[in-house]
Amino acid sequence: MVSGDNLRFSAIKKPILLALLLLALWLGAQEGGLKLRQSDFVRFWIAGRLFLSGTNPYSLPDVLRLGADLHLSPNPRGWMLFNPPIALTVLGPFALLPFTIAGVIWFGLQFAAVFLSSFWLWRIYRGPDRFRWLAVALPGTFLPIYAALVDCQMTPLVLLGIVAFLYFTGKRAFSFAGAALALLALKPQLCLTFEFVLLLWCLRERKWKLLAALAAATAILLLPVCFRPVLISQYREVIPRIWEDAAPAWGGVLRAAFGYQRVWLQYLPLVPGLTWAALYWKKYRSSWDWQQRLPMLLLVGFITAPYAWTYDEVILLPVFIAAAVYLVAAPDRRLAKRVFGFYLLVNLAMFALNILGSRDIWFLWNLPVWLLAYMLLGRHSMIVGLPSNPLRARDVPA
Repeated sequence: MVSGDNLRFSAIKKPILLALLLLALWLGAQEGGLKLRQSDFVRFWIAGRLFLSGTNPYSLPDVLRLGADLHLSPNPRGWMLFNPPIALTVLGPFALLPFTIAGVIWFGLQFAAVFLSSFWLWRIYRGPDRFRWLAVALPGTFLPIYAALVDCQMTPLVLLGIVAFLYFTGKRAFSFAGAALALLALKPQLCLTFEFVLLLWCLRERKWKLLAALAAATAILLLPVCFRPVLISQYREVIPRIWEDAAPAWGGVLRAAFGYQRVWLQYLPLVPGLTWAALYWKKYRSSWDWQQRLPMLLLVGFITAPYAWTYDEVILLPVFIAAAVYLVAAPDRRLAKRVFGFYLLVNLAMFALNILGSRDIWFLWNLPVWLLAYMLLGRHSMIVGLPSNPLRARDVPA
């Protein structure tokens, strides 16, 4: 453990940091409020309204009509919902409220999900109380989180589901862990390697309670489909519209290089991703530890995801919290300072690209950077061998 003064802020610096973070969060909330009618909450609210009224939530004419009546965003395609029908269970209650009130509550929910998850992760990885400010500093300075909140995305709910799974698995409360995982159904394409290994783990360890709870919670989210089975065919009709764009993922890069019409290229990175996941599971299955293995699964899963946007990188927060807990416990003070400085430098570069109005595809470089940095930290942790190291597997499987 580092000495008491290591990485600790002085009495002057800590209030300054807190003030700056509060200012940044306030500005984000202000910008989010101003952009509410241009955010993705537009499509969420419109789809919810159409669903509650018994209309097809994926019908472009109905979406355009309702959007025009409300004088919303000038981007008609931005009003379309591309999430599966399971999302309507979450969006429906917000559609009962007026647009602005619903948007403010939605923003508050996503904000709470991010920072609750961050503090929860700090406890899960046993971070020291005196460095708990990092649980605010890390998400507060991570550009994808800022983008997700400003755009009123639902990815923070996926993050909350992942963190809750991690917590309840550590407590061996597998029913609660399985129920929490149902939130991944909102954007299942982001965590395919994790979901694949999770299935293998459940089968090997016979975690039938977890699978049963997951199935039950998912069935609750599927209630809209149960009452209106036509939603499946309606969503199937909108899928070609999703394929019109080469999403800013590595599969999208392949489509941009070899032809947008080759939609199958969007899914090609899944092959090496799932292959790696199978080998990773085979190597560590005898001493599997979700706290130690989850960050790598999330990183590789995101890099090989068929569809992912920069704001979806919110789900990578466990990677940064696990690394931060290791660094504040590492005896090498210089390593910690260098890594935190590198983290800030990468985020400054991303903020600069954001200010310049760069498209999402120009942010793809940060994913291999995070993966390489985390692997290097993992190698360093094996050499140092701290007993409370979150980057190393434990002797007893979870």
